[in-house]
Amino acid sequence: MKLKFLIFTRTCNRRIFFDECYNSINQLSTHENITVYHFVSYDDRSTLYSYLNDDKYSDVIKVKTNKVKRESFEHFPYNLYFNHLYDHVITNYNHLYNDHTWILYLDDDDLYIDKEILVDLYDIITRANYNENLLLLWKVKFPFRVIPSYSFGIKPEMGEMSTIGICHNIMMYNYPNIRWDNMKQGDYRFVTRLFNLENIKHVWINKIYTAINYSEGVGGLGMAKDKKPIKKITVEKHNESDEIVKCPHCNIMTKRRYLHDHIQRKHEYKRKCDACRMTFKHEKTYRQHLKSKNHLSKVRMRATANQSSIITTPH
Repeated sequence: MKLKFLIFTRTCNRRIFFDECYNSINQLSTHENITVYHFVSYDDRSTLYSYLNDDKYSDVIKVKTNKVKRESFEHFPYNLYFNHLYDHVITNYNHLYNDHTWILYLDDDDLYIDKEILVDLYDIITRANYNENLLLLWKVKFPFRVIPSYSFGIKPEMGEMSTIGICHNIMMYNYPNIRWDNMKQGDYRFVTRLFNLENIKHVWINKIYTAINYSEGVGGLGMAKDKKPIKKITVEKHNESDEIVKCPHCNIMTKRRYLHDHIQRKHEYKRKCDACRMTFKHEKTYRQHLKSKNHLSKVRMRATANQSSIITTPH
């Protein structure tokens, strides 16, 4: 028997997050009885034209939603985008509206970290004789914890449940009140409503299939902030001239590039001016001295003295 898995994703101006999310979907293991459809909602044109329309994402089914302004911290209208994706499937993809279609959720700042998830879900569903009343729940990796923890295998708890940790049949949307609301912690309330349905069978899977894409703590939290690109680290080649060496004549430590000047200045270079009886340690200083008025004056004085001391020999 063939099963269809619909992955619902919300994205908004987060190219890097979405690309990593998309790549994690593409690496999932499947077989001839598994078909995957990726439905992605976007609420502004810039998201569509800046990356969703790229050739790489040609297999993505893009769904435009109406952008809703967030009115308060507790108000979270983006949950309603999942309802819109569901309605889009019902309206435009009638062949998917049957008990062989299952829905998973993965936002642009989330990842699949176990590529066997669909194969595992297929095996569980088929062993249950394709029972549409299955609710499958697994563990989700957050940056500093895994949820559910203490409530795993018992029931959904506030703060212990994530959108990306469930899978359910598309037909469950037929039940009354099985819709996403527009307030924070909507995932907890949505899962709780599914969990409490009559005749529902809960399957707790003790595996971590999904994760929040870590970026400075957690993902976007409903804010259109993209993941920061990884900075390229440039490793400079070792420069021998910067190596610290010891002077062979004294205890001074200096860079190799300065060693020659140090030796010449402190230990080797000595020039004496014969006219002035001065000693110089630096060649530059010595040359400047040779051009000085003081030096030139003494040279002329010595020349005059030498001439006056010459004895003329008669013929």
